[in-house]
Amino acid sequence: EKAGGEIQGVETVLVVEDEPSLLQPVARMLRKYGYRTLEARNAGEALLICEKNEEPIEVLLTDMVMPRMDGREMAGRLIDLHPEMKILFMSGYPGHSVASRGLMKGEIEFIAKPFSAQELAAKVREVLDKKL
Repeated sequence: EKAGGEIQGVETVLVVEDEPSLLQPVARMLRKYGYRTLEARNAGEALLICEKNEEPIEVLLTDMVMPRMDGREMAGRLIDLHPEMKILFMSGYPGHSVASRGLMKGEIEFIAKPFSAQELAAKVREVLDKKL
């Protein structure tokens, strides 16, 4: 299942990452596997993208910890604009598992940084294919 060429996506992923040195590489990883990406450096940019974007955005890939508005709060607002969106949180803080915070149990998906392109693509695929 995890063979190199088999993870393929066509879906749109909104990547929100306040660290510029990570935003582009993460978006590139996803594009390598066929996903379309929209990139935002903060919650404000992400909200603008969601307001302007008529097409479905299937996945929100967001950092947990960001200045001003954290990933969870932002995700709540974005879901109002794009209810179809699934959410995948990423964090470089060890043990920063969101699930343990009792937030919308069963809906929280999490990937720890650093991750490889293949790990990320596979996780996004898993999130997309999960039946709610």
